[in-house]
This record gives sequence, structure tokens and C-alpha cells, in this order.
Amino acid sequence: MNSFEAYPDDRFYQPTEYTLWSGGTAGSVSAPGIVEELGDDKVTFLIGTADSGSENGRLRELVESESGVSLPALSDIRKVMSAVGGKGNTTNQIFEVRLDESATFATVEQYNRRIFERANFSNRAAKGAAENALDIAGGIAEHIINTDGTLKGHMVGNIAMAGLFLHYDGDLGAAVRDASSWLQTRAQVLPISNDPYHLVMDYKGATFVGERIIDELDLDEPQLADLSLVPVIAERGIELYEPARQAIIHGRNSLLQGSYHTTQGSALLVPGTATALQQNKYPFSAVANLESGRDTRGLSLEEYVLGLAAMAGRSIDLVIRNQPETLPEGKVALKYDEGRDLVGTRVITTALLDSSFEATVDANDPIAHLRSDVRTNGRQVARVLSAATVDRLVAAA
Repeated sequence: MNSFEAYPDDRFYQPTEYTLWSGGTAGSVSAPGIVEELGDDKVTFLIGTADSGSENGRLRELVESESGVSLPALSDIRKVMSAVGGKGNTTNQIFEVRLDESATFATVEQYNRRIFERANFSNRAAKGAAENALDIAGGIAEHIINTDGTLKGHMVGNIAMAGLFLHYDGDLGAAVRDASSWLQTRAQVLPISNDPYHLVMDYKGATFVGERIIDELDLDEPQLADLSLVPVIAERGIELYEPARQAIIHGRNSLLQGSYHTTQGSALLVPGTATALQQNKYPFSAVANLESGRDTRGLSLEEYVLGLAAMAGRSIDLVIRNQPETLPEGKVALKYDEGRDLVGTRVITTALLDSSFEATVDANDPIAHLRSDVRTNGRQVARVLSAATVDRLVAAA
């Protein structure tokens, strides 16, 4: 009997009012405001597990070379969990420590001890699982040093979650459940899939594999890009994580946010997602990219909405866009003639920009800068969703 069977997952999914697809960089900025505005028990965040290629890429390679186990992307889900960690719980601060060239095996061991001392455990089995997982994490750190000679650039939280992932024999859902408990997350955070997968883009006769490669592309006709997913483990395939499927089916307000291809597109294309969305009878909304960027250059808001709808298998009921005049100098909004009918999609234009957006971009994360240095104000997004919900209820009455 393996360790996961000895510690069954008794945290079943409970439907929440809001189900939000989110990426790591943008999601970690907006998530705290969304949760504070809507309430701790009202939100489920669904995080994609496509390969990251930046913070997570080298860790994935090293873990696989040592254990033979394919590690899914951990960075995005770690960022969001830490962002909505319990107030007063300092474990999330440890998770977000980026190691430098002076870090040693002893450094990671010290951080692991602090995690264990400060983490929240639901029962004795969970505490035992944490002890074993963090011991494995120490071994991962030792392997990194022996292979690369340095821990520089690795995140303490990524290494700790990699230890949990291996402890549970490759069950990402169990690893996220435990990490959420350690961090006392103020919202439900779920991976979209338990299976690691690559994002693939076919564009003008060329094929590009992996988020990092795709992020570096400067597309002049993004509407011609064709996305697909390829499982890292071919014989295992890609399946929608069951709690995520339940969240999609039962979420009473579903919202897409994040980059057009690497967050929104890669999440919607997980097999089973479109079917689950079609079973959902509630409104489906999206936050449009705050600016026209590498993956949305030249797109109109209508093309953007239709592209998402095609991947989702259902129409977008509401799209929230930023007021173009509030964007920083040099930033261009998606093309849209204010008031134009998008055939069934309601458009709300409002100030969405996080006024402290420059401080929210990790200077050590090149991917964050490639995508956009403009960030969404989570509180404002939550207010728009709340108001739209009230409007629908009034109309129905």
C-alpha cells in the first residue's frame, strides 16, 4: 500500500459561486483582491499544468532524471496558492523565497523545517505525509546541487511541492491539497489536470512546443495560430481532474483570465473541459487582455471573444475590458468600437489596471515580461462580476 492510500483524500470538492481560470503571474496579482471582495468560501481557482519552461523547467528535468517521474508545472499553482494564503500564515512567504548562489543543501533544510513548524495539518497522517515529503524535497535539493552545482533561481515552494508530488506517487491533486492546507489558502485552488502536458502551437507551417518557446513568439496574425496539447506521458494521456470538472459544471459564475494562448487557450483545450462547460447553465465570462501583446497583436475584441468561444465550445456571455485611456503610454488595447454589438456577448468597459502593476512583475521571471507588465485589479474584476450577477437576478425577476 503506498502512502497516498494510507492518507485518503477526504477534501471533496464543494461547489463555489465563482470558478476562475487563472495563470500564475497575472492570477497571483488579482487573486487576493478577488477573494477579499467575494469571500473566502466563494471562489475556486483552476490552474493549468502546461510546462512553464522558466522557473519550473529545469526543476522538472532534474526530478525526471533522478526519479523517472514527469513533474507537471508547479510554478503557476504555487503562486496562486501563496497569493491567497491564510492571513498570519507565514508559510506562503517561505514558499515564495527564490534561492540565490549562496544557497546550500542546509539552506533548503532550514526552510523545510520552517515550513513543517508553521504549516497547518488536518490530522496525524497529514503531518506524517509532510515530514516524508519535505525529506524528499531535501533530496531533490541535494540532487540539484550535485547536478548543476547551484540552487540559484529555484523557488523553495517549487521544491517542497515536488517533494509532495513524489510522496504521492505523482498525484498532483493530493500534492495541491496538502500544500493548500499548509498555506491555509483562503480559496479553493485546483489543478485542471493531474497529467503533465505540453502546449503546442502550429503557426504558418511551423510547429512550436512548450510555453517558453510560444511566449517568445511575436505573432503578426495571432488568429492563425492553432493550439493543441500533447501529453508528456503518451500512454497516460490528458484527463480533466475530477474536482476541476465538478467546479466547471457547477460554478455559478465562470471567468477566464490570463494570457490568451498560454493560460486561457491551454486550459480550455484540456479534454473534457468543453463538455463540462456545455453542461454548465450559468454565465461564462472573460477578462480581455489588458493590452494588445505578442499573442493578441492586431486582434479585435470580437476576434478575441470568438477565438475563446471556439476553444470553449460555447459562447462568452460577458467580456470585461479595460478603459483604453487608462493604459500606460505605449500600450494599445484590443480594437473595439464602444457600444458595438458582439452578438450575444455583453461588453463591460471599466478601469481594470492595477495601479501598482510595475511592482507586481517579478524581475527574475523573463516570461512575465514577455507576456505583459500590465496587471488586473482583482477587486475591480470581482465588483464587475458581482454587479453583473445582480443585474441578471433583477432581469430574471
